[in-house]
Amino acid sequence: MVRGVFVTGTGTEVGKTVVAAVIARTAAAGGQDVAVFKPAASGLDDCADAGVPPDHARLRIAAGSDQADEEIAPYRYGPPVSPHLGAELAGE
Repeated sequence: MVRGVFVTGTGTEVGKTVVAAVIARTAAAGGQDVAVFKPAASGLDDCADAGVPPDHARLRIAAGSDQADEEIAPYRYGPPVSPHLGAELAGE
């Protein structure tokens, strides 16, 4: 049984969330309890404007999880910028 999977990559829009969502969905469909984690998420303003769920919500849906936003993505930023810049802009 897989105890954990870590998906990483460099750059934005390279497919990290899509790959993680497919893995989470496949595991959940196989009967495993799945929890997801995306340490930092940015671009929430754009998601809200476009009416689409942000990455951490997509992961929750794929996993069939009832985790709260804070459990999945403890650092969430509105502007579509790198996490370190999002934190700086938020005064964190």
